[in-house]
Amino acid sequence: MTSARRKRPRWAIGHDACLLDTDAAAAEQAGDWRFAYRRQGISHATTDTLIGAIALAHGAQVVTGNVRRYPMTGVTTLPLPRVR
Repeated sequence: MTSARRKRPRWAIGHDACLLDTDAAAAEQAGDWRFAYRRQGISHATTDTLIGAIALAHGAQVVTGNVRRYPMTGVTTLPLPRVR
């Protein structure tokens, strides 16, 4: 298959992307958020609250296709564009 016929990705992560470490403080923050939301009758996935806590701890934005998953105070999101 020639390179002209290959499918291009719909989006790509830039050169500045990196993996962020978690620690006990971020894990505790995630648990606090889950507990607080659950008391209000709102359920959030552990992974979403942990991603939010890690981003908050590192001063990073969460790049996501669903910003509604990250309503936590202090967490900033960058929505992915919708591709049709």
